[in-house]
Amino acid sequence: MESYVARQPIFDQNKEVYAYELLYRGAGDNINKDFDGDDATSEVLTNTFSNIGIETITKGKKAFINFTSNLLEKEIHSLFDDDILVVEILEDVKITKEVVKTCCNMKKEDYIIALDDFVFDSSYRPLLKIADIIKVDFLITSKQERKDIVDLANNYNIKLLAEKVETKKEFKEAKKMGYNYFQGYFFEKPEILEGKDLPVYPTNYFQGLN
Repeated sequence: MESYVARQPIFDQNKEVYAYELLYRGAGDNINKDFDGDDATSEVLTNTFSNIGIETITKGKKAFINFTSNLLEKEIHSLFDDDILVVEILEDVKITKEVVKTCCNMKKEDYIIALDDFVFDSSYRPLLKIADIIKVDFLITSKQERKDIVDLANNYNIKLLAEKVETKKEFKEAKKMGYNYFQGYFFEKPEILEGKDLPVYPTNYFQGLN
């Protein structure tokens, strides 16, 4: 049986690959709509670290992987090397005391924490004190909103990642504003990598998530 992972590169200001975001894909570039966030991330982690291989996928670069509330609270990140894994906290994660506690522990363990599709809300204040990267969606934010987020990030010494950058103009704008990293179709679309399922692999790590 085949295993699939999509990867999309994340570039620095010199257009050098800094990391890859790893995304769930099924056969034929399909996204299984029956999969929830837990299922999708569990599949990405299993395929990346067991079936295809992290070195094959990221070539030694860091791997941004989406984490849900459930995965955060169960501390699934601790199964993987902090030198490779960037924990990307999805925008729909409710910022509870449990989530904040887990993120504080991650910070102590030297994991990099990224906030996905960031739009400021007061509930995020505890995470702003420990987050390393804020991802800003250039498709849905205005120029003023992007600038406001830059000002906020500078106050907390957080790096900025412009995602869904579609044009050279957007790239130049983001770079001028002080964004550190860039991702989007202007640079490269997600690429699907394929491997073979192993006869035995650690899916038991993810059992009981739901």
